Amino acid sequence: MLRARNAPALPTVSFDANARRHGRLRVAALTCTLGPVLDLSASGMRVECRGKPPIREGEAAELTMHAPFGPFTVRTRVHWIRRAGFRRYHIGLEFVDMTDEGRKALNLIARSVPTDVTIGRDAA
Repeated sequence: MLRARNAPALPTVSFDANARRHGRLRVAALTCTLGPVLDLSASGMRVECRGKPPIREGEAAELTMHAPFGPFTVRTRVHWIRRAGFRRYHIGLEFVDMTDEGRKALNLIARSVPTDVTIGRDAA
């Protein structure tokens, strides 16, 4: 890998590190019914919830997404819930039965995210 002297390397996301089907994008200014969206992929998203989550693993949830261009709805299934600190939880949600409206909105969000992560295999 070539880079300018003393320039930091871009972080690399390894496909071997986890079982993700799609790369993740860190998003800003995107919230949903449960709380702020931390990251997003083609197959799902990770959300931070303040307080005890109102849903459980395996449950389906229709969520309203609040993007800068306006609200839209997505259907999801709770894949996992993890404690992330005092009264904070991270929730892994998988998109299910994606509508054309939802797909277009998520594509618009993905195109607006500045990418600073190289998605590929580690050289090690």
